[in-house]
Amino acid sequence: MHLSEAPSRPRNATSGPPSSLMQGDLERRCQLKRNARWIEQLGQVEHARELVDKREFAEAKELLSGLRKAATRPSPHVSYWLAITSDYLEEFEMAMSYIEEAISGDPLAVPFHRSFDVICERIRSALTTKGRADDDPSTPRLYKILIDSCEAKLGSHLAMARFLSATKDFKAALKLLEAATTLEPGSREAWVALAAVARAAGEADLAAKADIEAAGLDGAQIPFAVPGRAQS
Repeated sequence: MHLSEAPSRPRNATSGPPSSLMQGDLERRCQLKRNARWIEQLGQVEHARELVDKREFAEAKELLSGLRKAATRPSPHVSYWLAITSDYLEEFEMAMSYIEEAISGDPLAVPFHRSFDVICERIRSALTTKGRADDDPSTPRLYKILIDSCEAKLGSHLAMARFLSATKDFKAALKLLEAATTLEPGSREAWVALAAVARAAGEADLAAKADIEAAGLDGAQIPFAVPGRAQS
């Protein structure tokens, strides 16, 4: 209906809602508007991003932590940036906690999921980096982060097995490596690791069987394999 076709208002009709209703409506609307406090906090978030660009990660994290404490409710965006700064500082447990908090607050934010993948990959890289000591005390902690997040891969399992072997927990190391070779029967590295730990544990038969499997793979991944061990 066009405006010109609208019926005329009855003479006894009011010209608008009562002033008390209008005031209440305006108050509700104003609650959704940006206020000075939010604008100030937005400026602090932007400053934190600038600090990250300057690679001043500790300073950025301190600023973001203050924002998080002062917030009346968690901000997924602040948690996201806290995860990034924690990751750069190699505080992986905190990084994972923050990124999971961010995703929980906004499950459809693509950047949050990308950062989750980046953090997991950096943890896996830390575990498998060349020259890492087998008995590095941080290995169980990093491995647990990946296990709890369902993000552990073969290299992570092998790193943990090396730690267990280096700390003389051969039973746990063998259990983990037997599981790894079952899940990844085409991995020569896993069979070689199993053979080495079995020998260290005095399990000569198991070591010999693992050696046969490793020799059969000849250092290359095969297209497929049936889980199981060679029979002597």
